Amino acid sequence: GAATLLISPKPLPMPAASPDGIALAQTHLDQAAKAVARLQEMLLAEAVTPALDAEVFDLATEQVCRGCPQWRLCWEEEAKVSYEWLKEAAPRILRQQRATRRDLPEAFWSRCHQPRVFLRGVNLAVDRLRASRGRRARLTETRQALAVQYKFLSGYLQDTARRLDTVPTRMAAFTPEIGIHSAGKLGMAVCGDKGAQFAAGDCRYYVLLCDGMGTGLGAAQESENALSILTALLQAGFSPEGALDMLNSFYVLREFGGFSTVDLLELRLDTGRGALYKWGGAPSYVKNRQFARKIGTAGPPPGVGIGGSCQAEVIRLSLQRGETVILMSDGVDGEEVQQKIASFQEDSPKALAKYLVASASGEEDDRTAAAIRLRPIGSFT
Repeated sequence: GAATLLISPKPLPMPAASPDGIALAQTHLDQAAKAVARLQEMLLAEAVTPALDAEVFDLATEQVCRGCPQWRLCWEEEAKVSYEWLKEAAPRILRQQRATRRDLPEAFWSRCHQPRVFLRGVNLAVDRLRASRGRRARLTETRQALAVQYKFLSGYLQDTARRLDTVPTRMAAFTPEIGIHSAGKLGMAVCGDKGAQFAAGDCRYYVLLCDGMGTGLGAAQESENALSILTALLQAGFSPEGALDMLNSFYVLREFGGFSTVDLLELRLDTGRGALYKWGGAPSYVKNRQFARKIGTAGPPPGVGIGGSCQAEVIRLSLQRGETVILMSDGVDGEEVQQKIASFQEDSPKALAKYLVASASGEEDDRTAAAIRLRPIGSFT
């Protein structure tokens, strides 16, 4: 048997997966999905204990007042009055980030033997409390970012389990025609914008444009990293929402955040419909004959935060009648770009992308334009 493996000119055929094997794999994937979902629930349920205003006085009272002759009067006989004075002053001290003699009544200071030392202790506690609150805020955001990753990983495992025993039946009715053109700042060879297009199965087709912050090698590396992460996730079967949220949570967890915008166009080659996911990129356009319509608004890139307004803008599209979608970096965008797109006469996405980059006035920045349309299969026009 070993000799046969060594001399055989062809690889041995692999046995087909049995129904029992598929069922077992589905069970394992479902169990893993439930385990990851449980991790997400536990992570979100573990609340971060908030800092109390009273903590600003704990250090001073323990280190300064404990050895004072007035301890018995202030913190035993008239403890209720002392606590009320401190409780009333705490919010004001925290707002101004510093304690002064004016923050507490004169009745308090009249019996305090070490007012300067007490204030020094309170201000030290204010500094510690501010740092503690910053750490708690970062910890909360970190847990939210991890919970997002757990959520979509659980959903991905469940979807994979369901797809094991299904056979795709969709047939492509359209084929994409794409033109992508780039130019570096002031003619530089390295461009900080990166684009890609690829099929991902089940009649799904993607076009990506990432604009790294700045220019040169640093910007190119940022956009290339974002592009590679999104491409891998989409080809693995993640939804666009899941892939973008995974990228955003990764940026949030990273010490220096994220520095690349994202335009993600998903097209269905069976229906001619699609969706554009915009996160921080320059406005995009849809061209139909002699008319161009602006879509999307510029905003902050991924990595700013979790939830709320920190998510991609989603624009539903139809390219069934020959419409062309134009994605561009901010180096191409300008006041006259909409008119340039509307009046362009050539029937070629490649020519349109090249024209927009060549005619852009912002040569002090990297420039990239991508033009995409769908042609019905069998059409000769």
